[in-house]
Amino acid sequence: MKYSKFIFPIFLVMVLVQLFVPAKMIWNHEKTLVTGKVYKFKTRPIDPADPFRGKYIVLRFYESEYPVSNPDDWEKGQSIFVLLSEDADGYAKIAGITPEKPASNQDFVKAKIRYIKDYASNAVVIGYPFDRYYMEESKAKDAEKLTRRQPPRRNKQGEILDNQQEVYAVVRILDGEAVLENVMIDGEKIEDVVKRMAKE
Repeated sequence: MKYSKFIFPIFLVMVLVQLFVPAKMIWNHEKTLVTGKVYKFKTRPIDPADPFRGKYIVLRFYESEYPVSNPDDWEKGQSIFVLLSEDADGYAKIAGITPEKPASNQDFVKAKIRYIKDYASNAVVIGYPFDRYYMEESKAKDAEKLTRRQPPRRNKQGEILDNQQEVYAVVRILDGEAVLENVMIDGEKIEDVVKRMAKE
């Protein structure tokens, strides 16, 4: 009986802790989405051999490998920090990788090593935490087909610029946290492209 008076306070603390964790995650997500720096991660076409996963499309990024001179110092599944910069076209570029959290004046994102390439050229293959873009299920199927198709891009005069669409993920980065904001196809949100094509 003498312990019964402690049961309710302990229960209350447990409830508050359980509420605090998801609340903090939501807060961090929203803060990153509002104040994080925008990076454009250029995506590869979705692999047709990769089956549709349900309510999301799987994104693969051009900037997903980083050459290393010492592959034995890195491990599959290892948590790393990817240092970011931008190329001449404004797309995200890997400036380096490190197992230690970088200084706050450097843009970076937390990631994991998917595997190590140890043939031809040694490289770390990076798994980003924003490689899935969730959509309404019916639209996600159409979006997957759309990003596979890759029709030619043309300038205002109708001349073909290259044989691929400009597809990239808009990612907000803040103190290592990343939030996938949208996927763009030739400057248009993927949902809007799918909606427009459904009407055509």
